[in-house]
Amino acid sequence: MNEYTFWLDETDTYKAVFTADSYDQALELLEKVQAFEIDITELPNFQKFGKNYEQTIAIDTLEGD
Repeated sequence: MNEYTFWLDETDTYKAVFTADSYDQALELLEKVQAFEIDITELPNFQKFGKNYEQTIAIDTLEGD
């Protein structure tokens, strides 16, 4: 059997929620997540809800024997 390769993109979109005492504190916490100082799951009362999923297969990238 021959082996074939191709490129595949997947995108999961979520709506997330967490608690903070103020908008400024919420912004500071998100900036820490973005800077990898804390993990997103460390946000107070963090939850996420699936919103969308997309998959794209690049058929023109198919390579093999």
